[in-house]
Amino acid sequence: MDEHIVRTVMTVGVNKTVRARNARIHRRSKRRGASAVEFAIAAPVFVLFLYGLAEFSHARMVSNLLQTSTRQAARMGATEGVSSADCTTRVNAIVSSGVNAEALTVIVKDATVFDTSATPPSTAAEIAALDDVELNDAPPRSLFLVRATINYSDVALIGMPWFDSVVLTGQTVIRHE
Repeated sequence: MDEHIVRTVMTVGVNKTVRARNARIHRRSKRRGASAVEFAIAAPVFVLFLYGLAEFSHARMVSNLLQTSTRQAARMGATEGVSSADCTTRVNAIVSSGVNAEALTVIVKDATVFDTSATPPSTAAEIAALDDVELNDAPPRSLFLVRATINYSDVALIGMPWFDSVVLTGQTVIRHE
């Protein structure tokens, strides 16, 4: 009789353990697909964020490259004996170290209007309308401008149609020595 009681108590204890284990497995199986659904929602958003971060960083790099190249070309052009073509070549050489410079537009313009005009040119069209200048013939202390522009769609990592109208620009105005 004692054996029967002991066996019954052991069976009840084992049954409780088995039931608890089955309940845990059942609860886990109800949440089994939740992780996959959460990943399916979060992963595209995260990948899109990373893509945007990479594109923005690339655009800033190209913009800084354009600004640096125009600054260096203008400093070179400010000295005696350097032509406008030399400045354009310098900009192309610097920019081509980071991106494909085939679509790059470089202009060297007379910027004396910045000294004389109450409202200097500010738009791309107004700057493009300035007179061209040959730096070999420029008088001392005259202002000149070096400007480089490129469409972002020409240098984008992955081209997107909504970036077609974005133009990256670098520009420097300096006095000729």
